[in-house]
Amino acid sequence: MSNHNADCTTLPRLPGLIRASAHKRRLAALLVATALAPALMPLLPESSARFGIARAYAKENISIDKIELPTKTGSVTLSGISLAGSTLTKAEVEALLKSTTIVGLAQQLEKLDADRIGITAIEWRMKNDNQDMVTVYEGLEANGIKAGSITSLVIKGSRQTAKMKAGDKIQNTETAFGKFSIDALDLAGMFRWIVEADPTGKAPMKTLHGRYEMESMDMKMADANVRVGKTVVDSFKARLAKTPPIDIMTLVEANAAKPEDKTNGLKMLVSMLDIYSTFEFGAGTIDGIRAVGPDKANAGGQVTVNSGKITFNGGATPQVQINDFDIKAQDGFFKMKLAGFQGDLYSLILVGMKEAMTSSAKPGDVNAAKAEADLIKAVADAVGDMKLKDTVFKIEGIDGDFPPGKDAKSKDRVKLSLSSFQAMMGSFVNLTPTKLDYTLNGLKMPIPADSKDQGVKALRDFGIDILDLSAQIKATWDESKSRFMVDDIMADLGKFGRVSLKGELGNIPRPLFENPVQNWPIAMMGGNVQSVTLTLNNKGGVQAMLARVAGEQKKTPEQVRFEVSAMAPAMISAVMSGHPDSPALAEAITKFIKTPGTLSVTARANVPTGITVMDFTAASKNPGVLLQKLKIESSAK
Repeated sequence: MSNHNADCTTLPRLPGLIRASAHKRRLAALLVATALAPALMPLLPESSARFGIARAYAKENISIDKIELPTKTGSVTLSGISLAGSTLTKAEVEALLKSTTIVGLAQQLEKLDADRIGITAIEWRMKNDNQDMVTVYEGLEANGIKAGSITSLVIKGSRQTAKMKAGDKIQNTETAFGKFSIDALDLAGMFRWIVEADPTGKAPMKTLHGRYEMESMDMKMADANVRVGKTVVDSFKARLAKTPPIDIMTLVEANAAKPEDKTNGLKMLVSMLDIYSTFEFGAGTIDGIRAVGPDKANAGGQVTVNSGKITFNGGATPQVQINDFDIKAQDGFFKMKLAGFQGDLYSLILVGMKEAMTSSAKPGDVNAAKAEADLIKAVADAVGDMKLKDTVFKIEGIDGDFPPGKDAKSKDRVKLSLSSFQAMMGSFVNLTPTKLDYTLNGLKMPIPADSKDQGVKALRDFGIDILDLSAQIKATWDESKSRFMVDDIMADLGKFGRVSLKGELGNIPRPLFENPVQNWPIAMMGGNVQSVTLTLNNKGGVQAMLARVAGEQKKTPEQVRFEVSAMAPAMISAVMSGHPDSPALAEAITKFIKTPGTLSVTARANVPTGITVMDFTAASKNPGVLLQKLKIESSAK
C-alpha cells in the first residue's frame, strides 16, 4: 500500500493514539472520526471514557448549553451544542457524550440523520508532570448528516497554549490554527476503521473523506516562530486492518507498565505494520513553511528557513516534492530550487525488513522468539507478492555560501552550486535494483588554496582552481539474455577532461540479485566479460599534465610530448606480445598524445564464453592467454 509520502496531518494520527493512554477514549474517538484529528490529534488531552449512542425515532431540534467531562489529567468542556433535525433526542445526545464505550458506535451512527450539528467551542485541558496544555476549538459546524456520513464539516479556528518540559527548561508555545474543513466525511466508516477488523486482511478500500483543507498554522515560542501555509488533500481511503487499530493502545499501556518486556514492542510493530498498510492518500499540497529562530553561531543573529509549495501524493504513484527551499543566516545561506522523491517507500521498508529478519538470529527467550516469529510472519504477509516500484530522488538548483565547520581542514568558506542530481533505481528483484541511473550535473566548488589534502593540492597543481564536476552511473540487467549492461560510468571535470567506461557482462543470473551477499561467489565464477570500452575526451587535461611533467624535468611541454609519443608504440608492443591489433592501438595513442582530442579503446571477447575469472587468473602469469581471446578496437580524433 503506497500512502506514506503524504502529509501526515491529514490522518487520524496513529502516533497520537499510540502515545495516549486508555483515558483518551471519550472524545478522542469521535474527534478522530470527524477528522479533527488530522491537524490536532497530537494536541489531544487524555480522557477517561468512550462513546456510545442510542437510536432515536423522531427528528428534533436540540440545544445543550454545556457538557463538562472530567478526565484523569484535566477536563473537556463542550459549549453551545445544537442539533437541527436530529434523529436522536436530547437525552440520547447527552448519553452519547457521557457514555463509556465506542463498541457498536458505527452501527448507531448509521441510524443518525441531522440537518446540522454545531458546537460553539470545545475546550480541552490537560496537565501532567511533563506538560500543561489548553486547546480550544471554535465554531464546529457539520451539515447534511445522513446515515453517519457528513456532507461538510467546518471548524472556524482553534488555538492552543502549552508549557512543556524540554530538558531542564520549560518551553512555552502558542499555536493558532486557521479554518479547517472537510467534505464527504464517512463518520461511521471512520469509526469502523478504528474499532473493527477483517482477519483476512482483504477488506476493500473505501473512501472515508473527500477534500480536506486547513487554512494555516502559526506556532510562537520564546525565541522562534513557525508558520505552515494552507494544506489541502483531495481524499483519504482506508480498509479494515487485521486487528482493530484501537487495540494497539492496550499494547502501549502494557509496554509502559513493563518496558523490559521486549515482546510488547514486537507486538506493537506487528500491529503498526498492519495498520500502516490500510490507508492511502490522494494528491495534496502545502503552500509553504516558514520558520525563524536564533542563530546559535552568531549571538543576536537570526536564522530563517523557508519552503515554497510542497506537493505530495499517495496511492498508486506516491511522491513528494519541495520547491524553493532556502536557509538564511547572518553569515551564510543555502538555497535549493527543488527536491523530490517518487517511489513506494513503505514497500521498500517492508521488503528490507523481511530480508533482514529472515537472516537474523532468533532470541533465546521462548516468548520473545514467539513474538519475533509472529513479526516475521506479519512482515512476510504484508510483503506477499509485493513488487517494488521504481524509485527516483532528485534535487535541482543548489547554491550555498557558508563558513567552514570547526573541524574543517581548510579555513576557506564553503561555496558550492549544483545544477541537478537524480538517482533512479528500478526493476527490483527483491531488494536489489537491476536498473540504475545516477546523474550529477554541474557541481561547482572552489578548490581551497590552503588545503593540505594531497588530492586537492594535485588539482591545483594541474591549474584547477574550481571543481566543475558532472558524472553518471547507468546500468541495466537484461534477464532474457542474462546480461548486465554498464551503459556508462562517466566523470567530467569541466575544462580538464571527460572519462567514460562502458561494458557488457554475460551469464549474470537472477539468483545474484535475489540474494547478492550469498550468491555473488557463484555469479562471479560463472559470469564473464563480453566487452569494455574506455573513452577519453581531452579538454585541457593532457596539456596540463605535460606542462607539470615538463616543469619537474626542466623541459618544455613539447619535448615531453615528443618523448612520450615516441615511446608509446614500443610500450604497447611489449605489453601486447605481438597481438594483431597492437599497431592500431599504438597509432591511436600516439595520435592522441600529439593532438589530444578523443581516444576510444574497446576490448571485446572473440570467444562466445567471454572472459572469465579463470582467464584473469591465468593472465596474471601469462598475459598472452588473455590477449588471444580479445579483439582490440581503437581510434583517436
